[in-house]
Amino acid sequence: MTVGPVRAAPDLDGSDWALFLDIDGTLLDYAEHPEAVAVSDGLRDLLAGLERKFGGAVAFVTGRPVAMVDRLFSPLLLPAAGVFGLEHRLKPDGPVEFTGTPADLDALADELEAEFAGESVFIERKGAVLGVHTRTAPHVLARATELVERALARLPEGYRLLHGNIGFELMPLEAVKAGDHVAARKAAMEHMSFVERSMAEAERTGDWQRVSRLRLRQRSDAGETEPVRKRS
Repeated sequence: MTVGPVRAAPDLDGSDWALFLDIDGTLLDYAEHPEAVAVSDGLRDLLAGLERKFGGAVAFVTGRPVAMVDRLFSPLLLPAAGVFGLEHRLKPDGPVEFTGTPADLDALADELEAEFAGESVFIERKGAVLGVHTRTAPHVLARATELVERALARLPEGYRLLHGNIGFELMPLEAVKAGDHVAARKAAMEHMSFVERSMAEAERTGDWQRVSRLRLRQRSDAGETEPVRKRS
């Protein structure tokens, strides 16, 4: 593997930065089963410290369901976008908004579990996304792919098959995934509503420093610049 030049980390003072953190392969090493990963107390403490330093502007962005993220990092709760953007929680103690599971997708999951009952295949039900993990049974990947490709026609319009090295995922087009520029633009368009909700919460709690930072971010996103102050 070729490693590119290492860049110096920016000087983050926490005043106008936000951290959006991937989990698998970034914060945690990959494991044979999604539930087999381990979160250390040191990592929890580090994330909690960053959350305080950045005034709450730290969030998880992951393919995992938000409920699974909460179990892994408990008792730490952070804002999170799960299942590639199909689930999201804007406040640590807020509700999780999510897309429902199509009945045809549930039926397909049942069929795959029956087909590969004697194999070490994990069928991961993630709401509107279905994951098929064959890390411990690579010899069945071709057969599983064939079955799912045939089933695409009976799933809701817009579903697609995203291939990986150890399996694949079935997901609707609106799911946010690396390299999907349409979904990425849609997520960016939703950023302003996140800022506005964060501002409302900051005003409610009297955190006027954060209100000021969020207003600056709004102007920056809109392409506005600060007026030049003239010296008297």
